[in-house]
Amino acid sequence: MLQVHSESKRHTLCATDWVELKQIKDPNNGINGYEYLHEKQCEGKIIVLFPFRTKNEKTEYLLRKEVTPCWRMTPSISSITGGFEKEKGIKGTAVIELEEEAGYEVSEKDLISLGTCRGTKSTDTVYHIFAVDLTNVEKTTDAAGDGTKLEAEAECEWKKDLDDCEDPTAYVAYVRLQQHNSSTDKTNLLQQAREERKRLQRRAQQATEQIKKEAESTLLTLRLP
Repeated sequence: MLQVHSESKRHTLCATDWVELKQIKDPNNGINGYEYLHEKQCEGKIIVLFPFRTKNEKTEYLLRKEVTPCWRMTPSISSITGGFEKEKGIKGTAVIELEEEAGYEVSEKDLISLGTCRGTKSTDTVYHIFAVDLTNVEKTTDAAGDGTKLEAEAECEWKKDLDDCEDPTAYVAYVRLQQHNSSTDKTNLLQQAREERKRLQRRAQQATEQIKKEAESTLLTLRLP
């Protein structure tokens, strides 16, 4: 196959404190000007949190009700998200965001990694997705947010489904959580099967030893005058 040498060049068309409009050109590959958005404040990385809990034998999901101005000026239902903070790391940012936006304190080991995903083809943002089981976990803070008016007026709500959610990352998280649970269930079944096999082997060995003892006892009795 013919290999075409890539000479792609990227440059910033305009920028604010938060985002950059960038353009990439790579004539050898037919790219003569592809514009896309880069979220420079968070290095193009967004944390997505998908908390869940079991209540009355049903699963509920914690979602965010807030105004997203580029969608509309009234509240929408979306996932809990936050921009990556380099000094805290990916998981550290996730822990902080959950406390700030939902009021729940967890540790990094409580996070269930659901991988990453992309958004639209007009941005290079990578979404890092985490689920966390909050069954029997109580809120410990008032979820003060980042101090802005929008954050102060936002709130998190437990939902039984995602019917009202307009955020595609929540659906990605939901599907991957189901896959994770299915894989975990299979692993647990295999572990249970191994433990049951070991238990049966132990019982068989105990039974064999008992039979051997009884046989030796019987032979000893028959040898007595």
